[in-house]
Amino acid sequence: MKTHYLKFILSTIIIILFLIIQSCKKSNDSDSFTWTWNGNNYTANYKEAFIQSLGSGSYIIGGTGSALNSSGTGPRISVSSLSVGSYNLTANLPNTIYFVDPNGDNLATTTGTLNITSNSNSKLTGNFSATLVNATNQNTAISGSFTNIKISP
Repeated sequence: MKTHYLKFILSTIIIILFLIIQSCKKSNDSDSFTWTWNGNNYTANYKEAFIQSLGSGSYIIGGTGSALNSSGTGPRISVSSLSVGSYNLTANLPNTIYFVDPNGDNLATTTGTLNITSNSNSKLTGNFSATLVNATNQNTAISGSFTNIKISP
């Protein structure tokens, strides 16, 4: 009888510990920002979204550098709002992509689409695709996605 009682207590403790461990697991909310340009895949080291002060629009930025103003390639997406929705990208503000290629050359959007699929808990998720043009009028395609990137105030 004593052995049966001890097995019951031990089983109960194991179940309680299992439930506690399961409830402490973190959700999968890791962030990422990736893009493909000119047949090459890139992953951002620096990624952030923010609303520019004085009402001049919002930005979604990914770059291979370690900080906003460090050197490296990456898209800088200007958009009128960080609200969930689909945005047509053009050569003009507020909805456009500025891109610095690995050689340091600047490219701009001719046409494209930005889809913001989630804006929740100061995290932004979405995807984009666009045609870019360089200074010699050569077009290249860019596409990418961002998941749970931080929205800074």
